[in-house]
Amino acid sequence: MAAAATTEDKLLRALADACDSGNTAEVSRLLSAGAPVNGKLPGTYGSTALFRASEHGHTDIVRMLLDGGASVDATNDYGSTALFRASEHGHTDIVRMLLDRGASVDATNDYGSTALLLASEHGHTDIVRMLLDRGASVDATNDFRSTALLLASEHGHTDIVRMLLDRGAKVDAAGRYAFTALHRAAEYGHTDIVRMLLDRGAKVDAAGRDGSTALLCASDHGHADIVRMLLDSGADADATDECGRPALVRASESGHADIVRMLLDRGANVDAADPG
Repeated sequence: MAAAATTEDKLLRALADACDSGNTAEVSRLLSAGAPVNGKLPGTYGSTALFRASEHGHTDIVRMLLDGGASVDATNDYGSTALFRASEHGHTDIVRMLLDRGASVDATNDYGSTALLLASEHGHTDIVRMLLDRGASVDATNDFRSTALLLASEHGHTDIVRMLLDRGAKVDAAGRYAFTALHRAAEYGHTDIVRMLLDRGAKVDAAGRDGSTALLCASDHGHADIVRMLLDSGADADATDECGRPALVRASESGHADIVRMLLDRGANVDAADPG
C-alpha cells in the first residue's frame, strides 16, 4: 500500500509540473501511466490537474483532461473551481470550454466570490460578456459585499462597468462599509466611470458607513476633475463624514490646494473645521 501511494504521489507531482508548463505529451503519458485525473496535486492547496491547466491557459491539456473524465467543478482547498482560475487569468477559450462542459457559472468559493466577480476585477471584458450570456448573476456579492460593478469601478475597467450596467447591475449597490461604485471610482480617480455612473442615476450624495460621500473621497485623494464633476451634478459641498469633516477640510488636510480653491469658489463654508 505504501509503495502504491508513493507511486501515485510521484505521478501527481509530475502531472502538476506538466500542467503548469503546458507539456501536453507528458500529461497524456502520465494519465496513461495511471495518474488519477481528479487527484489532488501535492503542494497546490488541493488543486486538480484541470485547475492548474486552466490557470495557466493550456487549452489542449484542459480538453484532454475533460475528455479523460476530469470533474469540471472540482474545487481546491478554498472552494475555487477551474472556471475561477481561467476567468481570473483571462483565458477566454478555456472559460468557454468549461462552460460548454457544464461548469457552474455561479459557483462560489469560500470567500463568496464568483467567476464573474474575478473577471470583472481583473478586466477581462470578453469573459465578463460570456459569463453574463451564460446566465451569471450580475449582482452576486462576495463575503465583503462587493459586486462585479463595485470591483470593475474600483479597478477602472470602463467597458466592463458599461456592460454590467447595460445588463441591469444595481448602480447604487453598497458594498463593505456601505460604499457604492461611485465612491470607489471617485476615490481611485476613474473620471470616465464616475461620469457613467452619474449618467446612469447614481446617488451623488450617497454616504458610506463613515459618512463619506464620493465628493469627500475625491477631495481627500486629489482628483480635481472628479470633484468638479460631482459638484456640477449637485453634490453637497458641505456634507461631512462621521468626524464632522467636510470636503474642504479633507482636501486641506491632504494638501490639495486646487480642490480647496474650487470648493470655496462653489460656496463651501469657509468656517468649516474639524470639531475634534
